[in-house]
Amino acid sequence: MKTFVPTNYQIEFDIDLENSKFYGKEKITVNVRQSTDVIKLNSDDLVINDCKVFAKEQSLKPVFTTDEKNEELVLKLPKKVSGKVELTISFRGDLKDQLVGLYRSQYQTPVGKKYLVTTQFEPTDARKAFPCWDNPGDKATFDISVIFDRTLSTISNTEILEEKELPRNKKQVRFALTPVMSTYLVYLGVGEFEFLEDKLGSVQLRIATTPGKMKQGKLAMEFLKKFLRFYENYFGIKYPLKKLDMIALPDFASGAMENWGAITFRETALLYDPEKSTAATKQRIAEVVSHELAHQWFGNLVTMKWWNDLWLNESFATFMGNKTVAHFYPEWDMENQFLNSYEEGLELDSLKSSHPIEVEVKTPSEINEIFDEISYEKGGSILKMLENFLGEDYFRNGLRNYLRMHRYANADTDDFWSSFEKASKKPVKKMMNGWIKQTGYPLIEAKAKDSKLILTQKRFLLQRKSDDSSWLVPISIKVDGRTIKHLLSKKEESMKFNFSNWFKLNYGQNGFFRVRYEDENLQKLKDLVSKKKLDVKDRRGIHNDLAALSMAGHVSLKDYFDFLDAYEDEEDYIVESDILGKLYYIFLLTSDEKSWNKVTDHNKKFLAPLFKKVGWEPRKNEKHTVKFLRSSTILNLGRYGDEEVLGKSIKKFDQFLKKPDSLSPDLRGAVYGCVAWNGNKKVYETILNLYLKEENQEEKRRFLVALCGFKEKELLNRTLEFALTPEVRAQEIFIPPMAVSINPFGKNLVWPWIKNNWTQIKGKTGEAKNMLSRIVENVSTSTQKDLDKEIKAFFDQNPTPEIQRSLDQTFEKMSINSKFLESIRKIF
Repeated sequence: MKTFVPTNYQIEFDIDLENSKFYGKEKITVNVRQSTDVIKLNSDDLVINDCKVFAKEQSLKPVFTTDEKNEELVLKLPKKVSGKVELTISFRGDLKDQLVGLYRSQYQTPVGKKYLVTTQFEPTDARKAFPCWDNPGDKATFDISVIFDRTLSTISNTEILEEKELPRNKKQVRFALTPVMSTYLVYLGVGEFEFLEDKLGSVQLRIATTPGKMKQGKLAMEFLKKFLRFYENYFGIKYPLKKLDMIALPDFASGAMENWGAITFRETALLYDPEKSTAATKQRIAEVVSHELAHQWFGNLVTMKWWNDLWLNESFATFMGNKTVAHFYPEWDMENQFLNSYEEGLELDSLKSSHPIEVEVKTPSEINEIFDEISYEKGGSILKMLENFLGEDYFRNGLRNYLRMHRYANADTDDFWSSFEKASKKPVKKMMNGWIKQTGYPLIEAKAKDSKLILTQKRFLLQRKSDDSSWLVPISIKVDGRTIKHLLSKKEESMKFNFSNWFKLNYGQNGFFRVRYEDENLQKLKDLVSKKKLDVKDRRGIHNDLAALSMAGHVSLKDYFDFLDAYEDEEDYIVESDILGKLYYIFLLTSDEKSWNKVTDHNKKFLAPLFKKVGWEPRKNEKHTVKFLRSSTILNLGRYGDEEVLGKSIKKFDQFLKKPDSLSPDLRGAVYGCVAWNGNKKVYETILNLYLKEENQEEKRRFLVALCGFKEKELLNRTLEFALTPEVRAQEIFIPPMAVSINPFGKNLVWPWIKNNWTQIKGKTGEAKNMLSRIVENVSTSTQKDLDKEIKAFFDQNPTPEIQRSLDQTFEKMSINSKFLESIRKIF
C-alpha cells in the first residue's frame, strides 16, 4: 500500500526570463495512509527555500534535506502525521538550455535573439520544476498560476481562468483546475507566442508559434480538426478538456510530447511552409499530430501504473497514429508504410540485447532507455496483429472497454487484456503475454510434405543462436487463392494441407515474425514477385525476411542476390525502399574492402531501370510515395557515382543558388547530397553559408545533413566539430554523427570525435539522456578491427549507465556486421 497519495497541487511560478531564473510556491494536499514522521517526495536540481507541514490543524516545521542520488526531498517531522496533510514548499531553479524540466528555448527575430520558457517532464523531470511525487501512478489535480512579463503570453494544460496586472510590468495568470492526471503531463509555457485559432464544437483549438510563423500552422490545424473528431467517434469518448493547444518550439529534444491540452512539437514536426516543405514533411506532420492526439486518450485519460507498461501509451499511439492518417489519406499508402515501423521493431528485436515490451525499470536512466523501437514499433505491430486476429469490431470494442473502465485512473497490461477478452470472448491474455513478456520473436520454417504443412518455430536472432522461447503465433496462409488462418501453439505442428502450386505465410504481413521456405516454394514465390502477382506488402515482406535470413546465415547471400532478380521491374516505394536500404548497407560495410567498386557497380546497375521510371520530374497523378522514391533513388545513384545524376544535380544546385524556387523541396535533400558527394572545400563553404543564413528549420536540417555528405575527411571532421558550436542546436547534435556514420568516407571518424569530445558532448546534451544514446550507437557502422574493445575500455573509464543498453546493442551490431562482411567477401 502506498503511504503517500497526493490529490492536489496548487503551484505558483514566477518566471524571470531576463536572469534565467524561476521561483515557485506550492501547496500539496496529500493523503498519508500510514502514520509517519518522514515524508519523501521527488525534487531534482531545485533550491528549497522553506517547507511547512499542516496536519489536523497543526503547523509543523520539518527539518528538510535533499538526497541528490535518489532525487528526493526528505522532510523529517517533529511528530508523526496521517490522514489529510498539506505541504507548503517554496523553491527556485535555473532556466537552463538543456531541453528537460522547465527550460528556455532561443529563437532569432529581426531585433535579435529572444527566449521563451517551456517544459518537458516525461518521463521523470517534473521534479526539476517543482517538488512532487513524480510517478505516473500518483495522479492528482493541478491548480497552476504564473507570474511573468506583461508583454508575453502563457500556456498551460487548461484554459485561463483569471488574469491580473502586477507592479514592475508583470502580470499573473491563473489556469483552470486540471483533471486528475500524472505529473509528467503538466505543461507551462511563457513567451512571445502567436496563435492560429479555430474551434471544434465547444473545444477551443490553437496552434502556437514564435513570431512570424503562425501561417505555417494551417496544415497542422487541418489535421487537428479531422483527427480529433475521428478519435472521439472511434473511442466513443469526447475529448475531455475545453481547449487544445499545439505548440511549435525552436528547441525540443523529442519529436513531440502529449502534455494534456498543450501538446509540444519540434517546429519540423508541426510547421509546413509550401515553398520549403516536402511531401515527406507533410506526411510526418500528419503522423506526429495523430500520434500525440491518440495520447490524449491512451496515456492521458488512462495512464500506465508504472513505466514497465510504457507500451500501453506508446504502442497505441503508434498504431492509432498510422490507422487514423490512413483513414483520411488512403492515397498515401499508410497501411503499407506501416511496414517501416514493423521492420524497425523486427530489426532491434533480432538482437540478443533487446528487451521485452513489458520490462522492469526502476531508475530514471533505465526508464529513458526503453523509449525505443520495442515500446513504439514492436508494440504497435503486435497490436496490429491482435486487431487482425480478433477483427476490427472486437478490437475497437476492447479499446472502448479499457478506456471507459479506467478513465482518469491507471491501468496495467492485465487490465488491458481483460478488456479485449470481455469484448471478444477469446483467450487474448494467453496468446499475447508471450509477445510482451519475452524478448524477441519467432522464425517460422515451413515445409510442405505428403499433403501436410509442417511448421516449426524458434527465436530469430541475427547472431543465429536461438533459445527455448516459443509463442502463440496467429498465422495467415495464402494458398491456391484462399486464405487459411491458423494459431501455431507448439514448437512444431503439422496441418492438413492440399495445394497445387504455392503458398505464402504471413499473408498481408500482419504477424510479427519471419518466415523461411524450402527452395521449391521460394522459387515459385520468386516468379509471383517478378510478375507482381503478390500484393505490395507481401513482395516487401519476402524481401525483408530474405535479407535478414542472409545476415543471420540461414540462407546464403548468393541466394539473396539471385532472388533480387525478381525485383528488376519493381517500382513501388514500399518494396524498393527496403531493397535500396539493404544495398546501401552493403555498400557502406564494404567501403574499406577491395571489392567496394564491384559492390558500387552492382548497386548502380540495379537502380538504373528504377531511375528511368521515376526520373527527375513528377508525373501527373503520381502516388504520394513516388516523391520519396525519386529522392532516395537520385541520392543513392549519386553516391554510386552515376555521372548523369551528379552532373544534373550540380546544374540544379547552381540554378537554385540564383533562383531558390527553381528546385522542388522534394528534390532538395537529394540534390544537396549529390553536390556534396562531388564537392570540394568551396562547395562546402557555400552549403555552410546557406545553413548559417537559413531560418526555416526543415531547410536548415537539409543543409546540415549535406555538410555530412562530402568525401574529404577534413571536411567531415570539420562538420563533426561544428556540431559542438552554438550554431547547431542541442536538439540537432545527433544529426552530424548519424549522417557521417552512414557516409563511407566518414564512418570511421565518428568514434574518435566522440572519444575526444565526450565532455563537450555530455555538456551540450545535458539532461536529455536519449541524445547520448542516439550519438553513441552510430559507431556500429565502423568496421575497424578491435574498435569494440577500445570503446568498452573508454566507457569502463567513463561510466555512463544511462546508455548501457545502447552500448550493449552497439557492440552486438558491430559483431553482426563483422560476420556479415565475411559473407559479402565470398560474393564480391
